Amino acid sequence: MRKEKCFTLLGTHRFWKEFQNLSMGIPKFRFANSRHSGRGTTRQIFGDIKTAVSCQMSDTSKRLKNNLFKIFFNLKSRIWYLVSVLLLVSSIWYLVSGFNTAHAFVISTNTANVDWIDNQGKPYITSFDTAAIKILALPSLSIAKDVCNLRTGEKSADTVKAVRSDTIEFTISIVNDGDTDARDAIVIDSIPVSTDYIAGSASDTGSNDPVDPAQITFQHIAGGAFDANDTGTVVAIQWRWTKISGVEWYNKRVVKFNVKIRE
Repeated sequence: MRKEKCFTLLGTHRFWKEFQNLSMGIPKFRFANSRHSGRGTTRQIFGDIKTAVSCQMSDTSKRLKNNLFKIFFNLKSRIWYLVSVLLLVSSIWYLVSGFNTAHAFVISTNTANVDWIDNQGKPYITSFDTAAIKILALPSLSIAKDVCNLRTGEKSADTVKAVRSDTIEFTISIVNDGDTDARDAIVIDSIPVSTDYIAGSASDTGSNDPVDPAQITFQHIAGGAFDANDTGTVVAIQWRWTKISGVEWYNKRVVKFNVKIRE
């Protein structure tokens, strides 16, 4: 029953029925010559059986062949239909995603045309051509910072409540709203007063650009140099990128770090 349902879903139910008829042994037939209803030699009877079976098998084979062609063309048409639907959906998604992207560039067009008259005074239709200039916007970086109390789950872009020994997570998002790359981008954040940086928590978790991850360094005394050591006293953290692309590429970076409130 399960196989029959599967064949029905694929539109090959008739093919399954034919296969069942073949697998049940000798198909039903009628003698072409009714004189063997009870008389005749054994050779004649088996000869007619052989002829009847051959005819029935031949007819069944033809029907199976026709059904196989129908199944093939039916599946082919369904596959093309599915491909068409996928292409349509992908095109719509591309258009929608394109509309949701804020492009800062400006298109400036310029059109030139030419008119002429031949030696018989016959004027011709104007011929023209257009060229355009895509004026790209310079890089424009914006930054946003969120704070979250990991114990309570409270999150805000402004202030959260906490008690001593709570762990606080800071999230910084940097976005380039321009069309061109921002080169050598640097973000520096200081560790809040009355908190201690948790070693190993500084990360570049939402870079969106695996080719250019952030270089993370740490400052241990105010005004001092930054290095890769994040143990001991840390007063500030620095993230540096070779570039942050414009709006048409990987234009966003997200970094995080955790601190613990002193008891």
